[in-house]
Amino acid sequence: MNLFGLNPQYTSSHFLNLRILNFLHDRMSYETTHGPGYVEIDTIIRRGEEVSIGKGAIAWSLKELAYFGLVQFENQSNTGYDTAAYVRITNTGVYYLKELVHRFVYVDLVWMGGGMGKW
Repeated sequence: MNLFGLNPQYTSSHFLNLRILNFLHDRMSYETTHGPGYVEIDTIIRRGEEVSIGKGAIAWSLKELAYFGLVQFENQSNTGYDTAAYVRITNTGVYYLKELVHRFVYVDLVWMGGGMGKW
């Protein structure tokens, strides 16, 4: 996944995916009835709106992150955003956030690819 990709219909920030992953990473130790690390999607939306990130942008980002397995919904579906209430970062998401995004070869690949969507 290109973490720097964006959907111009919702946002002009190339860092939205990273911001959401970081938000979820910071809450990995939180306990919920669904297990550790789950955060209520409405909480993410409210926090996003506090810093002028719209609900549509967050929904788009969570769907993309789930599609590539970087986050997981409590309903265990990578396409189940519409029926999900909670989300958490996966081990793959942690790897992208803490390791891969800092490697030149990854940044060079997404920059050279120039795409904003799936690859």
